Amino acid sequence: MANYDELLNNVVCSVFEQMAFMFGDPIDCSDCEPPSDNILKVSMSFSGDKEGYIELLIVENMCPVIASNVLGVSPDDEKANIYGIDSVKEMLNVICGQALTELEGEEPVFNLSVPQEESVKVKYWKKAIKSDDYTCLDIDEFLTMVKFDIK
Repeated sequence: MANYDELLNNVVCSVFEQMAFMFGDPIDCSDCEPPSDNILKVSMSFSGDKEGYIELLIVENMCPVIASNVLGVSPDDEKANIYGIDSVKEMLNVICGQALTELEGEEPVFNLSVPQEESVKVKYWKKAIKSDDYTCLDIDEFLTMVKFDIK
């Protein structure tokens, strides 16, 4: 993973900034204490010239904030809650596409799966912190972890 950390951090921060007007900075994963809020894992796979997957770990209460910024509504707006998870899935889709383009160029064609979400327990977050497979970011004071695996 270490080879892709800087590229992935740049892509994730750029996508969050451009799509959701949220700003991020890489942080040391040891600073990513497990949140007390519910944790959401959003992931998708890809295949083509190379194959792999990308995974995003966030707190669930980040979803309506992302949706409100993408949709241009208040975080308290019903639409922000309804479309919160879909907004995160779309963000991951764009992150995956941009990361693959940055790594492999414009020529290769990749098939991207539909992003999937699931709630995970704090134990999953703790295991991720100890792993070298994740990069960690502070995005508008929301701790965010990203894993990118490509073969």
